[in-house]
Amino acid sequence: MMDKQQYQVRQAVFTDLALLKKVFLLTRRDTFYWQPASFFNIDQIEKAFCKETIFLAEEKKGQIVGFVSIYEKEKPLFIHHFFVLPTYQRKGVGQILMQTLLDKFALPYRLKCLIKNEKAIAFYLKNNWYAVEEGICEEGNYLVLELS
Repeated sequence: MMDKQQYQVRQAVFTDLALLKKVFLLTRRDTFYWQPASFFNIDQIEKAFCKETIFLAEEKKGQIVGFVSIYEKEKPLFIHHFFVLPTYQRKGVGQILMQTLLDKFALPYRLKCLIKNEKAIAFYLKNNWYAVEEGICEEGNYLVLELS
């Protein structure tokens, strides 16, 4: 496991958008391996950037290695995107991003996670999230998970 001190978390600013798009696209393509690469639209993160609060994790040298975006106005707080570059997964980055949310926003939180995304579901369950409903979308079956 990498030393968590080598990462810092801060709120994203507009000049981070190009690097956030890269993290978004690389992580989605790796995570959602069952989808064709053409399925992913890099502009999805740009739309999210206008409506959401985004916190990013970066190495001390400035490389963005993950981010989480949230809808602050929804109750419970809704996590829309939570991505960590594949080479940084299982190294504490997701934990640091989650702790940032816990430090800044009251529980409960909710998110949707595709059932095929087994690594993400394992991460959430390990961190005390629980399923509150199931559904189907164009990408497949999903769980709505909550942390309270």
